[in-house]
Amino acid sequence: MASTLNFMCVAYLFPIFLFFLLGPPHLEVIKQASCTETLNPRCLEMERKALLTFKESAKDPRGQLSSWIGEDCCKWAGVECDYHTRHVVKLDLSPSTWDSTRLQVESLQWLTAFPSLEYLNMGNADLDKVPDWLQAVNMLPSLMELHLRECGLVSLPQSISFINFTLLSVHDLSRNKFHSPIPYWLSNLDLSRNEFIEGPLPAGLGNLTNLHKLSLPRNNVTGVIPRSFANLCNLRTFDLGFNDIGGEVTELLHGLSQCSNSNLESLYLSGNKLLGGNMPYTLGGLKNLKSIRLRHCSIWGLIPISIGNLSSIRRLDLLNNQMNGSIPESIGRLSQLLSLDLSQNFWYGILKEAHFQNLSRLEWLDLSSDLPTNTLALEVHQDWVPPFKIRIPETIGNLNALESLDLSRNGISGSIPDSLSSLHFLSYLNLSFNNLSGKIPRGSQLQTLNDPSIYQGNSLLCGHPLPTKCPWDETEPGHAAPIDDGKVDEDNEDRIDSLLFYLIVAVGFVVGFWGVCGTLIVKTSWRLAYFRMFDNLKDKIAIFIMYFVLLTEEIRAGLTHDVLTSLHRPDIKLKHMIRAKLYALNSLVDSDIHIQKLSKLQEMDIPKDEKDQDLVTYRRWL
Repeated sequence: MASTLNFMCVAYLFPIFLFFLLGPPHLEVIKQASCTETLNPRCLEMERKALLTFKESAKDPRGQLSSWIGEDCCKWAGVECDYHTRHVVKLDLSPSTWDSTRLQVESLQWLTAFPSLEYLNMGNADLDKVPDWLQAVNMLPSLMELHLRECGLVSLPQSISFINFTLLSVHDLSRNKFHSPIPYWLSNLDLSRNEFIEGPLPAGLGNLTNLHKLSLPRNNVTGVIPRSFANLCNLRTFDLGFNDIGGEVTELLHGLSQCSNSNLESLYLSGNKLLGGNMPYTLGGLKNLKSIRLRHCSIWGLIPISIGNLSSIRRLDLLNNQMNGSIPESIGRLSQLLSLDLSQNFWYGILKEAHFQNLSRLEWLDLSSDLPTNTLALEVHQDWVPPFKIRIPETIGNLNALESLDLSRNGISGSIPDSLSSLHFLSYLNLSFNNLSGKIPRGSQLQTLNDPSIYQGNSLLCGHPLPTKCPWDETEPGHAAPIDDGKVDEDNEDRIDSLLFYLIVAVGFVVGFWGVCGTLIVKTSWRLAYFRMFDNLKDKIAIFIMYFVLLTEEIRAGLTHDVLTSLHRPDIKLKHMIRAKLYALNSLVDSDIHIQKLSKLQEMDIPKDEKDQDLVTYRRWL
């Protein structure tokens, strides 16, 4: 069937031109397919009334609920229903843009009418006057995600008589105004930036062995990390950054590494200045770790050699701690590492090529320190090229007192930053034999350093003082502008014109072919109407050809001008004219051919009324 249709489409490619010339078939033969109403479920009446009750009680200054009209609440903005049960399963009442104009809600008791609700997002709504928000949410047994971010919530109950939302896996209560300790019943907790969460971490949270996320950054959490947290083997994100947590991190890292299959991926404890301890050797057992951020803490000791076992780690940030000793060579095995910041510590020793052996993806490296006890030294072979790409930082212009800079043979890539030209005291510069590219920046100080050997060995560099002229510059000092005879531009324009021509032809063919044939293959009613139109057109063309052939024969037979004129009278049907012309032609020209035509015509089964019409026409011509 499909092959037949494809053949028919190809066979009718030529008439496509006539299709667009003569116009499409009458639209009355093409009918649009009607969609079944079963694809759009109608919501339950009880749930529709509950939503209208909420709409009437809420203050909606921005008209967020203005679309909530009609019988089918499943079509309202922010409402989604299950196609089979017709229950509302998702309510997203968060605005597209958050500002001071907020949806003001005074009660959430209407939520009890939605037993199948799985997702609730009321972010940025004003729930300041809803003290019993937790009791209302607890009546949603099917709830999986709860988002109440920046809702002005104040109360956070410490206990619940029973927990009904046992399926709840994600709830975001960040940026609220909680002024209470952390309750033990929360799971997959995100209470970031509340600024009023205070007190110690409850040890009971360590019993939530299915906990995936614990996020409490930038609050007033105090105390130490409970030992029970070592039981959180399913924890993926542990973020207690910028609080007042003390104690030692050693026991937590050691405990989590003892899990048979630890899932920890992100460890963020930065900004806890009272948090000390060292990094245990067992840290290497957390093989799913991707990011460690322990900056601005009080961690001491060495980086364990086992750090090289963290094959998935991408970021290691130990900025501004009390760590000392030598940096282990095993850090060079971290092939996925993108950022390494060990600055502002008390390191000493020698960095060798092995420290950087597999760091091919490294984008950020900071080992700097203004501490006098930092005596790190770099010991590499003269021809050694780092496996990662080195770039000259844009901030190099801040070294105002720099007088000499030699970065030759370091495999440095990228462009030379413009800020280099602001080093007014720079008297010696060597950037040779690197992979630098782009234009050499200009400046009052760099203009004095006009020795081309400074930049030799960088094939992609251009500009003064090199003889290589930048292609986007019109002129360079000491270089004459090339003579433009216009031929290059004309050739480029011809190439572009040719490319555009072939591109337009290709696109036109694809759109024209599949726009017509593809539609005819898919749409049965259009296909039938299309082929019916060409069948009618074929008949009309055949009749016109017969007409002009006979007309030519009449002229040859010597018909008068009056007879020819009468053939074009609009009140004579075409078929009568043709048959009558055959009669007239037989009487005017004594020819065996016309006698045969007349005999065949007389043998045809023609209705009597049409024969009478033919006779009238025949007599008029005679």
